[in-house]
Amino acid sequence: MQFTNLMPRDPEVSQEKFHAFLTTYSPPHLLIVSNSAGTASSDPLGRKATLLSSATNVPVLHHATKKPGCGSQILEYFLNAKNSRVTAADQIAVVGDRLFTDVMTANLMGSWAVWIQDGVVVTRNPFTKWEQKLPGRLTKYGFKAPMPKPDA
Repeated sequence: MQFTNLMPRDPEVSQEKFHAFLTTYSPPHLLIVSNSAGTASSDPLGRKATLLSSATNVPVLHHATKKPGCGSQILEYFLNAKNSRVTAADQIAVVGDRLFTDVMTANLMGSWAVWIQDGVVVTRNPFTKWEQKLPGRLTKYGFKAPMPKPDA
């Protein structure tokens, strides 16, 4: 199994940057939430989650519902993680490349969303192509991202 989309194209730069990132934001302040690794439907035995966690040294959430429906499980993880200082959803930032999974998860949770446009894997899926063009269209018509609401 490959997780090539985790790192930028230059492996030396990516390892250095990822190590610096992990030094600054180490568990319990990081959590990978994947719709393939760790979900009950796509990874029922947790093998993909174990492999991904081993490769990144970051915990992978085992969750029953795919994004955007697992926000309560993400919040529960951070509220209960040893040494976590998270007390509310608006103290969490969800970082991802998909509007209808990652960003929507954050919005439904009342958390911050950080949308990563660059580095997204090119796809032939028409829905994904449309989704990738959506932010430009929304900003063109004056739409702005909402501020997090902890009681969302």
